[in-house]
Amino acid sequence: MTRGDAFKLPRKLVRKYKTCDPFELARRMGMIIKFCSDFVKQRGASAIVLGNRVIFINSNLSEQMQRMVCAHELGHLLLHRACYGKEAWVLNHELFDIRDELEYEANVFAANLLIDDAEMFDFLEEGYNVVATASGLGVNVNLLMLKLIEMNKQQGFNFQVSETPERCFMGSIQDSNAQDW
Repeated sequence: MTRGDAFKLPRKLVRKYKTCDPFELARRMGMIIKFCSDFVKQRGASAIVLGNRVIFINSNLSEQMQRMVCAHELGHLLLHRACYGKEAWVLNHELFDIRDELEYEANVFAANLLIDDAEMFDFLEEGYNVVATASGLGVNVNLLMLKLIEMNKQQGFNFQVSETPERCFMGSIQDSNAQDW
């Protein structure tokens, strides 16, 4: 799979399943979601266990963060099948490190699944900046910046994105304070 697939696949899934909820999509696609209370720094992971695709999510995270982690791990399971052996784990110790191509693609997948184009355009057309738009959409600003960057590349838009998303933005989000989004 390519970066273009990471951009297009979420849109196809939303049309087919009529939902952008990563938990619902995973369930409908036969994946298992396990919430883990013993994760310390780990926010999520994905694995194939006994032939089942499994998403592990830190149960101590906020609902917003759990949605983002689920969308990211769903992206790994759908985009990066070649990385999984018969029984394999993808542990994201440097979760959402955008310098790693696989992590970048999983982030692009998550951004395109969680951020509705029409809602995003409504905020931007009203004159909201990127930070306010991300807040209104309930996502981290770095996820929105990734979506805008990829829309520029994939669809020829000319969104002015003043900075590149932080290297490990998911690891630096203060999850206990949703206003930091």
